[in-house]
Amino acid sequence: ELLRVPASEMAVLEDSVNGCRAAVAAGAVVVAVPSVQGALDAIEGIRLRVSSLRDAEVYHLLGVPGH
Repeated sequence: ELLRVPASEMAVLEDSVNGCRAAVAAGAVVVAVPSVQGALDAIEGIRLRVSSLRDAEVYHLLGVPGH
């Protein structure tokens, strides 16, 4: 609300279980970058799981050209 941006139009880059759950519940696009492999596997609604923010799929999802 404070940002005046609908949750469905924002991307959340998150590494924690609670953060991913909150972002999914809010309706945001969630990119999970787990600090512990497998920790976020049980959470439904995560759009993308990557091991690093340098993963080209992150840039593609966010629409960043040239990556």
